[in-house]
Amino acid sequence: MTHQENRSAVGLTAANKRLLQTCFDQVSDQGATLDYSFDEEDVEGWSNGAYSSVSEEPNYSWRHFFTEVDDGKWVIDSEALVNAWCDTFQEKHGITISEILERDDGRLYDVTVDGGNRGAVKFRLHFDAEQLLKDNAKPRESQFLVAFDVPRSGIDRDAVIPWGDVINDEFWQEISNLLIELQGAPVQELYAVNSYAANNMPGGPQRTLEAITAADDNLKFRAQPQLADNIKYAGDELDVTSLMSAVEFDEMTHLTVCNCTDTNAEALHLHLIEDGETQQLDANTDVSEVIDTLTTKINNYNDLKDDRHNTGRFVKLTLGLLTVGALSAINAVIGMVTDQQLKLEPAVLTGLNAIFLLVVFAFFLMTIQPMFELWHFNWDQPTAYKNARARVCSMIS
Repeated sequence: MTHQENRSAVGLTAANKRLLQTCFDQVSDQGATLDYSFDEEDVEGWSNGAYSSVSEEPNYSWRHFFTEVDDGKWVIDSEALVNAWCDTFQEKHGITISEILERDDGRLYDVTVDGGNRGAVKFRLHFDAEQLLKDNAKPRESQFLVAFDVPRSGIDRDAVIPWGDVINDEFWQEISNLLIELQGAPVQELYAVNSYAANNMPGGPQRTLEAITAADDNLKFRAQPQLADNIKYAGDELDVTSLMSAVEFDEMTHLTVCNCTDTNAEALHLHLIEDGETQQLDANTDVSEVIDTLTTKINNYNDLKDDRHNTGRFVKLTLGLLTVGALSAINAVIGMVTDQQLKLEPAVLTGLNAIFLLVVFAFFLMTIQPMFELWHFNWDQPTAYKNARARVCSMIS
C-alpha cells in the first residue's frame, strides 16, 4: 500500500532539516538518494530525535517528505521536498518563485526566482551527486546549484549551496551580495568605448538628457546626483562619486549617467536607482522611454559619422574608376569621330554629357548628405529621429 499525504503548502523547519539530513547521510552510494528505501521504524526514531532536539515544532510529520513504496518501506519524495524548499524560500525571504521545472524523473529541478534588481535567478536543485558534479554553477549569470545529495568529495561553498541553507535568515542576502560582487549594479552602456560618440562627443548624451528634462515639467536634471538621498542609499552597490548626472523622475527614482569602473561597462553608461537600490533598467516604463530617446540619438550620431566616413571612401573610389573609364571612353569616341568611323548627332552628344553630369551630381549628393545631416544634428534637442526621412521632415516643418 502506498501512502502519501496531501501536498499543501509547507515550509521547512530546523527539525525537518535535521531529520532529512540524517536520512541523506544513511545513503552510502553516491547518486542513489532517491532510490534508497528507509525502514519506517528507523525514520520514526530519527524523527523523534530530530524533533525533540529543537524547540520549533515541525509543520508536518516526517511522512510529508516521503512516499511509501512497500509495507514499512519509504523513499524520499523529491517533489514534496522541493515544494517545501520553495515555500520556505518565498515565505522566509520574501522572494517570488516564477517557475519550477522537473527534469530527469525528479532528480533535478530548475527553480527560477524573481531576484528584483538582480533579475531572474536560477537554482538547479540536484538529488543526484554524480549529475551535480557534471553541472556547472554560473553565478555571474545568476545560476546556482543546490545539493540535496552531497558529493563524497565535498562541495565548493561558492559554487554549490547546501539545500538546508534556505532556512537561514541570511540566505538570500548572501546570494544577493555575491551577485553584486560578481556582476556589479545593473547597467546599460550608452555607446562602445571606440565609437564616434565616445571619441568626439562624450558630453553629448548628458546635454540631450538635460534637454529632455527641460522639455518635461515632470522631470528634473541633477548635475550633482550625489546629493539626492535616494542615490546615497545605493552607495553599497555602486560608487556614487562616479555619477556624472541624473534624471529625477521623483524623489525615489533616478536614472544616472555614470563612468564608474565597478561594472562590466567599458564606457559611459546608465544606472536606475529606485527606493535606494539599483534596479533593472527596463523595470520602469517612463525610464525606458527616456533611455530609448537617448540611445536612438546616440546611434543616429554614430551612424551619420560612419555613413560620412564610408561614403567618402566609396565615392572617391567610384569617382576615380568612373573618371578613368569616362576619359578612356571619351578619348575613344573622339578618336572615332575624328577618323570619321562614328557619326553622332549633336543631340546624342548632349544626352551623353547630361547622363555623365547626372551621375557626377548623384555622387555629389551622396557625399554631402551625411555632412548635411551632421550639420543639423543637435545634442541639445530633446528629440531623436530613427531615420533620415524623419529628420528632414522635421527640418522642413
